Amino acid sequence: MKVERYGFALVLLFAGVFLKPLHAEETKSFSMKVDLSNHLLFRNDSDFDRSAPYYNPDGQSVGIAGTLLKPQLTWNVNENLKIYYEFELGLNIWSKNNPDLIDPVSENTFLLKHREVWAEGWLPGRYPFTFGFKAGYRRFISPTGLFINHWIGAASIMSGDRDNVEVSLSAGLIPDQTYEGIVYGENNFSHDTVLLSATAFAKLYKEFDLTIGFLYLIDNRIVDKQNTIFCLETHLDLRYDKFDFYLDAAVQYGNYDNAAADGSWMSHLAFGLQGGGNLTAGDLKLKANLLLLSPDDDQQYNKKNGGFYYSGKSRSSTLFLSEDENRDWYDNIDEKIAYTEGAFFVTRAGLFVADVKAEYDFGIFEPALIVGAAFVLNKKNALNNSFAGFETDADLKFVAGDYLEFHLIGGLLIPGGAASAHMNGIDRYAKDAVYSIESHLVVRY
Repeated sequence: MKVERYGFALVLLFAGVFLKPLHAEETKSFSMKVDLSNHLLFRNDSDFDRSAPYYNPDGQSVGIAGTLLKPQLTWNVNENLKIYYEFELGLNIWSKNNPDLIDPVSENTFLLKHREVWAEGWLPGRYPFTFGFKAGYRRFISPTGLFINHWIGAASIMSGDRDNVEVSLSAGLIPDQTYEGIVYGENNFSHDTVLLSATAFAKLYKEFDLTIGFLYLIDNRIVDKQNTIFCLETHLDLRYDKFDFYLDAAVQYGNYDNAAADGSWMSHLAFGLQGGGNLTAGDLKLKANLLLLSPDDDQQYNKKNGGFYYSGKSRSSTLFLSEDENRDWYDNIDEKIAYTEGAFFVTRAGLFVADVKAEYDFGIFEPALIVGAAFVLNKKNALNNSFAGFETDADLKFVAGDYLEFHLIGGLLIPGGAASAHMNGIDRYAKDAVYSIESHLVVRY
């Protein structure tokens, strides 16, 4: 009975100290942001091989037009507590999705994705430190974003002054296809992918920010094949008057049970590096980025893996070689030359991407030129080819304040043998160029 009374007293103390201040001042408010975008893409081919299949009535070109609506809703209970919800309606393809259908399970109805739904609260005060929490489904990004950059369910507790220093401890589950049942009594944590994280952010000087993170991934998707990865990450930002510089570093170490070809465990040791900067000279903006992901050795499923477990997200400005931030088409080369392991892309051939973007501001017209090249680091894992591709893009961007944006982009990719080896469907050595035209019309509220 004493234990129960003490426990009940602790609950009351927590409620009085933590929860009451969160609701002390009723300053409820609601805010909303909405992006409505229309996307158009045409490419002359989906790979670098013009070999005609035996049966090919649709041709080899790629074309898509679609609409996407992304509302972002925030309920501010007061200045210290809020609820956030974000969803995407789309990408609704004009030639497929029919708003007139009444069949809710049809593949042609509008697609609705619930992206984020979470709550965040802080104790009042900022100095010397305060405590907070954040829990729900959200986009969880590790300090570099190279390892974890996913939409997952996670809970975090934070401490800091909310401006210059913050330390957080997080635990989450990365969704996968290994789900035991559809009711609570048939589900457990035996075959889930668990993520544990500890990060620390500090604004050391006015121009210098440093973030350090330690992440621990426990992947139990496959029975009797637990995959554990420790990852240490560091991210720093340096800002000056017209120049800012960033540097990312990540080291991964772990073990994969029963993953080697002989049934033994496989060790994992890999690294990722990324660095770049932005320079503003009047109306001219220059951006450069370098990305390096470690390769595996020549043999797959031996006792060692050196390929980096990559999120597929980087700071590269390229549209073919890395993700197109205007709209992810899920066909970028940095993902295609890797193989998937759960929610990650493992770079057995390694990867090096260098790119530069130059943009000039004429007011409502902001044209940009992007140039980039990619290489693999172990050509043995790419049919003895090191060069992955050269890309150049011209982005004609028109803007009207913060509420209207239009892009008309022409792109050209000259592939190398490393990309052809992983992406071609028939002739793995063909290296025919791919060109594209895309447009993006975005209205923001």
